[in-house]
Amino acid sequence: MSISGIGGGTPYVPTAPAGGASTSAAASAAGSTPDPTTDPVDWLMDYSKMTPAQQMQASMLHSLGLTQQQYDALSPSEKAKVDQKIQQMIKQAIEQQAEKKTGMVVDVKA
Repeated sequence: MSISGIGGGTPYVPTAPAGGASTSAAASAAGSTPDPTTDPVDWLMDYSKMTPAQQMQASMLHSLGLTQQQYDALSPSEKAKVDQKIQQMIKQAIEQQAEKKTGMVVDVKA
């Protein structure tokens, strides 16, 4: 199962923590990204409990090749760099959406 990220980039597929497989209930209790390798139904339930902001952050971290656990382990200065990169990605996605001119009238007689 995958969920497309903002801007049509790499789809978001959460991965197991680097420390080994854990149950999605344990991952959820720790406030981390759900693990789809344990049970897809549990993963979907855990993912659906995330706020849209948490889902967006998980997607952005995934596109940067990071898990929530890896992000949490970063130093404050490294987190600031990652947060800045995420802000740039969001801004770029918004600008790309603004460039799409949907609903424009087209002259098909030509």
